[in-house]
Amino acid sequence: LSYRTVPPVGPMTRDILIARSEDGGRSFVSATVSQDGWELNGCPVVGPSLSLDAKGALTVVWFLSDGARPGLYFATSTDHGRTFSPRRLLDPEQRLGKHAQIVRLGDGKAFVVWDDSAEKSFTTCGVLDPQTGRLRKGASRDGLLYPSVAANTQLAVVAAMQASTREIGRAHV
Repeated sequence: LSYRTVPPVGPMTRDILIARSEDGGRSFVSATVSQDGWELNGCPVVGPSLSLDAKGALTVVWFLSDGARPGLYFATSTDHGRTFSPRRLLDPEQRLGKHAQIVRLGDGKAFVVWDDSAEKSFTTCGVLDPQTGRLRKGASRDGLLYPSVAANTQLAVVAAMQASTREIGRAHV
């Protein structure tokens, strides 16, 4: 499981953690993916997404707004989630990527889909090599938000919500 922290007291830092079970779900142990120190006294509504390959390697993708470069980041673990690599920016070209979803492909790579915004909102995707950090981007589709992805060994399917063109004030609904 991957999740964003909600501290019971003190600063509301929204760090990224995973919980793993080695006994079939009877108990779980938490591990920190990234201590971002993003302090937000509210719900960011942009949780992490986790993928696992056949060898137990994990890749976690999440949104971070604090700091000099808001956007999507990822980290990897090759020891079943005990430790993680330092976070890396997913796509240097993203403006404000959010709502990432990730699934593993059969070749050790991962398929990632997310929404972003420039003049318009759009959804884009790419194939990520978690070891090298190389992202091969695919096509983008204007007007799509909150993408979700499912895949098997031959096909990845992306579903997303279509943004409305109605405006209320400055907010799009």
